Amino acid sequence: MFLQMAFPSLRKDSALIQFNRQLKRCDYDLVVWRKSVEARASPELRRGFELLDLDGGIGWELLTSMVRYKARQRISAKEL
Repeated sequence: MFLQMAFPSLRKDSALIQFNRQLKRCDYDLVVWRKSVEARASPELRRGFELLDLDGGIGWELLTSMVRYKARQRISAKEL
């Protein structure tokens, strides 16, 4: 849901499926995914990155800590 707040286009099932395929190709590494799409990003995607980069990138840091392939590597509410 946090991801869809930053990138509203991912609210559509087809876009979310495509994102998941891209993320899988990047070995579930959001930093690698971002580098692969940022140069050709749509205006909406750029706005999402700008939003996540506010306040020293705290939103991007939170997102990358939540989106992990292995559940035990994800941040938990207890850690917040």
